[in-house]
Amino acid sequence: MRARVVSLVVCTCLAGCAPLPGTDLELPQPGSVRLWTVAWIATVVIDDPEIGDAGDRARLEEALTLSLMGYIAETRYFTRVNRLPGPVAPGEYVLRFSFTRYRVDVDAYAGAVTSDVSAELVIEDSERKALSLASESRTDSYPSDGQMAESTRQNAARSRTALVEAVLAAAVRGLPQ
Repeated sequence: MRARVVSLVVCTCLAGCAPLPGTDLELPQPGSVRLWTVAWIATVVIDDPEIGDAGDRARLEEALTLSLMGYIAETRYFTRVNRLPGPVAPGEYVLRFSFTRYRVDVDAYAGAVTSDVSAELVIEDSERKALSLASESRTDSYPSDGQMAESTRQNAARSRTALVEAVLAAAVRGLPQ
């Protein structure tokens, strides 16, 4: 697996707050299915009540949307990946990601970081009719020095990537033939 990381924006710890999860994703292996059409990405929605600050939530949603655009383009499932708003033509797909849990917890005493993410992807046609839905949750713990060190961010990115990869692959497989 390639070690490069798609990273457009990394959210870091705000003074006096628990750290916000990052938005990095590792580069994917190209998808085995090629749909030969365009995908449009809607802005990600994060509904996690643990992220109470509207500004933090908006920054995470924007950063994750950009990371997902890069990631999905690299999978090569689609011929091109655009961002909504835009003119979605017949035969093109709209991808809507939402996250009901998007957390990272640092336990300095145990020397561990836990990433807890739950995602749903709805793929729609140009008329906004849902064609496929996939969802998955993933909780991973990994060692940490109590800080958001580079290795911790890489482990969290690996965890998020595995979740996104699973949801995307399942949603693509669920599309009508």
